[in-house]
Amino acid sequence: MIQFKDVSFGYGASAFALRDINLTISTGERVCLLGRNGSGKSTILKLAAGIVTPHTGDVKIAGVSTKDNKQFRNLRGQIGFIFQNPDDQILTASVQSELAFTLENLNVDRDEIARRIKEFAKRFHLDNLLTRHPTQLSAGEKQRLVLAATLISTPSVLILDEPTSYLDSDGQKLVNEAVFGSRDWSIMSATQNFAEVELYDRVVFVEGGEVIFDGTVSEFRSTTTFADISRIESSSSPRQHSHNKSAPAVELCNVSFKYPNSNKVTQNRNLSVHARTITVIMGSSGCGKTTIGLLIAGLLEPQGGEILLDGVPCSAQERLMRVGMIFQIPEFAFFAETVFEEIAFGLRNQGLAEDTIRDKVRVALELVGLGPDEFLDRNPFTLSAGEQRLVAIASIVVLDRQILIFDESTAGLDWYGRVRVQELIMRLLEAGKSIIVITHDKEFAEKISSTFVIIANGSE
Repeated sequence: MIQFKDVSFGYGASAFALRDINLTISTGERVCLLGRNGSGKSTILKLAAGIVTPHTGDVKIAGVSTKDNKQFRNLRGQIGFIFQNPDDQILTASVQSELAFTLENLNVDRDEIARRIKEFAKRFHLDNLLTRHPTQLSAGEKQRLVLAATLISTPSVLILDEPTSYLDSDGQKLVNEAVFGSRDWSIMSATQNFAEVELYDRVVFVEGGEVIFDGTVSEFRSTTTFADISRIESSSSPRQHSHNKSAPAVELCNVSFKYPNSNKVTQNRNLSVHARTITVIMGSSGCGKTTIGLLIAGLLEPQGGEILLDGVPCSAQERLMRVGMIFQIPEFAFFAETVFEEIAFGLRNQGLAEDTIRDKVRVALELVGLGPDEFLDRNPFTLSAGEQRLVAIASIVVLDRQILIFDESTAGLDWYGRVRVQELIMRLLEAGKSIIVITHDKEFAEKISSTFVIIANGSE
């Protein structure tokens, strides 16, 4: 069904991102791509979908080269592709129109479109969101939407890039049941969730743009690569935390907020985050976790109640200056042409000398595990999603804010990146920071904190 023969590919004038890739995926086969952030997994998926074409070699789907525009055009309707960032493929102004979009382009009968929308909306728990604008959805809800909008056209090939990275455990189960409950399609998927590897027939491990392993799941578990990954992950053992009796650094007092043209409401919210502690906020997709973070960070203003920092009511502008927030989808905050300029921007607003800025930027990159010499001059928009997340963390940590909010900061990170973020959070705690971690990753949460706030349906 999918064949890579001697494929190499590079972006712009840079060196090849992939070299001499040879892969064959049979009809109905399920293949998992594993590898470090930036190893080339997403590029392989884009080549398989015909989004980009190889510089050398050839990629064929059902015997048709992706370079043959005329012939390949007839196959595009059989290929379902899901980007790592769901916002990259949402095109319409409502959940319902997004579900209908592909079917309308395939000239499916109106009654059949209505039937499928009803079926898939119910299946993916979107039936109460059909009139909602996609911008009003949580990242997890968006992931469910793009998968539903992809499967609704019954493709024969599914190409998925981290399709469950923003989903809670229930959402991951729902998506995996939908994807793996049928052998009607071939699957090629990238993931950093090792718990999902057992769902696949084969594992392809990519390192430095090359395939270094291609075999069964059981064969992969016998490799030194798997042993090394297991050792790194197990080295980040759970930390013990004493109960801190310090005064609250952050307090939400009867806070209410409602987005315009939406029925999503955060109402009468009360929350205390003690100084020099790590507080984890968990809950299902769409329950309001990110909204709480945005309110605390001063990016939203409550419509009722008040927010206190160190016991004093603070306006949104005051909170903006004292709280740093790492966003759920880091590209939303990027604007500069280089990683250096991205991280240096906030420091320049503080009026620091250029030599001081450069030193601080280098230290921040090293803290998140990105080599300054390799990344300072890179364009942040060309980095892998995991690398972008680490740059986003560096750009906030460098500002030395006393209160920090990490929103799903391990989503899409490889095993090394997750450990680095955990170690960074513990170092920030030791430096006296007050930290809020919003996550659906229970294992990560238990390693960093013993204080949890569970949000359900907009209430604590």
